[in-house]
Amino acid sequence: MERVLADVLSLHLCGRIDLRTVGEWCQKEIETDPGAYEVSASQRLASRAVLEIAPKALQERYWAVLESSAMANKLSSGRKRRGLR
Repeated sequence: MERVLADVLSLHLCGRIDLRTVGEWCQKEIETDPGAYEVSASQRLASRAVLEIAPKALQERYWAVLESSAMANKLSSGRKRRGLR
């Protein structure tokens, strides 16, 4: 994990810069879904760290935008398959 992100995550988790805390957090994240981390573990952990740090309202907006975008893409691809625009 990039150093600035690790430091900010540490501050979020325990109020000080402590890489041991970050390591423990990373290990817990990996244990929740070990298969997901076989490829691109660093990127996945970085993404989870950003979401951990982000305020709840921002997380909710992010997931809503993602969901909305996925629905729009699904509708768009369905129209293309049927020849509609």
